[in-house]
Amino acid sequence: PEVRGALLRSETAAGAPLLGFVEAGIVGEKIGCNGHGIGLAINGITTTEDDWSRLRTPFHARTWKILRSATVDAALSVVLDEPRSCSTNFLIGATPDIAVDLEAAPDRHRVVVARDGVLTHANHFVDPVGTGIVEPPNPRRIFSHRREARLWELLSERRPLTVASVQEALRDTRDDPFGISRHR
Repeated sequence: PEVRGALLRSETAAGAPLLGFVEAGIVGEKIGCNGHGIGLAINGITTTEDDWSRLRTPFHARTWKILRSATVDAALSVVLDEPRSCSTNFLIGATPDIAVDLEAAPDRHRVVVARDGVLTHANHFVDPVGTGIVEPPNPRRIFSHRREARLWELLSERRPLTVASVQEALRDTRDDPFGISRHR
């Protein structure tokens, strides 16, 4: 609730419109979509290997590049073509029907697949052991697991999904203030 942000309208180098959100003080967009049909959402996740001092392409430069990609392959290469300094979950979509969820740690990644046609993610690795990482201790991680499970439950029972049913699920306040919606 205390974070201020901006919704920015810009365009890619090829002239495609771009709509993105970013917190105040950060250059470029962090989540959004472009006129090429590429969209990006992210979740913060962490490992014990994260190290912001590594000289790698910074996180915000990667999101900027993804949102200026003309194809899903170009967007994925921004994440996969070089190691990272820190972890992030990148959900990259492309019209009409592509969604790739990448849990990207500094030196490895894992693709998260939909369960029963529903893809959800929160602020934790789905399978840290299978990904080969260790998440640092975090007493709030249980709420991330609960949010992801709750969102999957809500979306699964609302199929076939519509924009309105997804919006309704995202307004859920169970486990307030650590639920899906931090409406305050």
